[in-house]
Amino acid sequence: NETIGSIAGTAGTINLGSSILTAGGDNTSTTFSGTFGTTGTFTRVGTGTLTLTSATVTNTPTLTNNGALGTVEIAADAGFGTINFTAGTVDFAAGGTVSAVMAGAGPGRISAGTTVIPINQSGYSGTLTQTAGNLSFSATGNLGGGATVITNSPQTLNFDPTPSNSYAFTITGDGEITKTGGNTATLTGNLLGYLGDFTVTAGILQLDSVPPATATAAVAGQLNVNATMTLAGLTGTGTVDVANTPVTLTFNPTGGVTVSNVFT
Repeated sequence: NETIGSIAGTAGTINLGSSILTAGGDNTSTTFSGTFGTTGTFTRVGTGTLTLTSATVTNTPTLTNNGALGTVEIAADAGFGTINFTAGTVDFAAGGTVSAVMAGAGPGRISAGTTVIPINQSGYSGTLTQTAGNLSFSATGNLGGGATVITNSPQTLNFDPTPSNSYAFTITGDGEITKTGGNTATLTGNLLGYLGDFTVTAGILQLDSVPPATATAAVAGQLNVNATMTLAGLTGTGTVDVANTPVTLTFNPTGGVTVSNVFT
């Protein structure tokens, strides 16, 4: 194992072997766009920012972020086998599909493009914040039930599961929750801090949790309401299905809202 002050450069290869390389303790901000080769673990520490968005990663090494005040910037599809969110921020600063296993409870950030999570990341229980990038859960993509997604306008938080899937993590912020694809996405986590709106373009979005009464829904697919709630507006040509259990859906006709949904 080896510890150095920092890594930087536009070329060259770091062969980790089966060892641990720790860098960042000099607290500088650097960019490395060379290659990480072979297996092993790279651990970032310190208070600086390490940019790896153009780095080439082979043989799925492990990335551990362990500097409480620092940041590591990577492409979502960087090629790491495991990303340990220990301390500091892991920033998905370029869009792509996350094939790495996400583990830990440290903070993450979506700052550019669209980041797609296609596998169940049940080992991640931290907070992902969308600052300037979209986030989409496709296939069996999910987070641990203790996780939180903060979606900020004008970003979208999209659900497109295959097969149908349930999501127990907390959602807050004022971005937009969207549902695409033909299956069912069921939101069971806490929505009380969510201040955005819902758009269902295809498939079924099922709300088992209650959002604030300021939310609106535009429905071209189907919206299943499984809890008593109030929506500030309801538009579209799709279907709104209110559960047979004692559930009441109240929608407020504010802002000249047009209701053209079929209720069943």
